[in-house]
Amino acid sequence: MSRLDEQLMLWPGKKLMGSDVVARRLHTAKMRTIVRHSNFKDGLPPGWAADSAVPGKWWTEDGALWGRAEANEPAAIWYKDKLPENHLIAFRGAIMPIDKLPISGADRIGELNLFWNATGDSANAPFLSTVGSFYGWYAGFAGIEYLGAAGTECVALSQPAQPSPQTNYNVMGGRLDETDFFFVSDAVATQSTSHSTISGGRAAIGTFGSPETPALIRIEEIAILEIIEASVELVKST
Repeated sequence: MSRLDEQLMLWPGKKLMGSDVVARRLHTAKMRTIVRHSNFKDGLPPGWAADSAVPGKWWTEDGALWGRAEANEPAAIWYKDKLPENHLIAFRGAIMPIDKLPISGADRIGELNLFWNATGDSANAPFLSTVGSFYGWYAGFAGIEYLGAAGTECVALSQPAQPSPQTNYNVMGGRLDETDFFFVSDAVATQSTSHSTISGGRAAIGTFGSPETPALIRIEEIAILEIIEASVELVKST
């Protein structure tokens, strides 16, 4: 077990920015690595599977994992096991241009998504999940949604810097005690304590597209960590 900045090499030598309690607790939290993947060569990494209902297209190229969504649903890859109650899932990835379509503007062209605390993949009925999303659905915003039995509830939004095509972003989401959090490139994007989904479910990474506006993402690293111990003592962030 070690601290986040030692375990999660997506942020080498850095600390999560922010003055809120979650960011400060994560600075010193002890972590256990569940999985870590990089230098993708042979398709999906062990323990991961494409969504059984809306699989999208996934392949490896130049050491990265690529995903393309064309159906009007999220295309995601799911980790096989349920996660502990306190955990985080992270990846380094980029929204990529596709078919000469513009990547910015009013139309949704692509987004970077995390799913956690899910009952299963989208073929599961009912499908319940917490979703963190950057760009896409929120036209440049980052947000947390809860997909529950009563429908979709968007509970938190913030607006980081406008995303750029082919630029890697460090994306991380998960739950610490009663708080769901979502970070984009080291900064607190948004968080919520009004969750209505299960605790300690399955997790996924994906994107969202449609036949008219397909989406393409490139992923260079994936990590899932269990949060073993997170002190309530506040430390100064830098």
